[in-house]
Amino acid sequence: MSVHQSVQPLGMLGVRFWLLLPAVGLGFWLAGALLTQRMLQQSENSIQQLQANLPAYTEDLDIQLIEARVDRTQGITQVKVQPVDLTVRGREIELFTTRLDEVATLIAQELDISPAAVQRLTHYTIREPVRAELEPSVD
Repeated sequence: MSVHQSVQPLGMLGVRFWLLLPAVGLGFWLAGALLTQRMLQQSENSIQQLQANLPAYTEDLDIQLIEARVDRTQGITQVKVQPVDLTVRGREIELFTTRLDEVATLIAQELDISPAAVQRLTHYTIREPVRAELEPSVD
């Protein structure tokens, strides 16, 4: 089989095909570049919009987490406040109630922040008294 015979099917495509092929490739390249640029600009605009629409919490910027350990066996709640700045020492508060609504209100009063901020920042751990259940006796 000679080289001339293997190239012959490509020669049958004609000059128009070979002249049009680079133009089609260039068209795909330009369309892809324009589409990519548009998609990148849209994602950049949505990120900026997302950052602009974040709620502004100014009163609780220094508090990262509030841990409330409710111990219903002893009737007290131990509260640890972890600040955002780790160089600042956190606060520890002891409350003499185990009702969660009272705990949240007292934490808000003690830290001088809103109840909504307390609700958002507080993680509760509740320790219940162990109740022994008697098994029914079989007679």
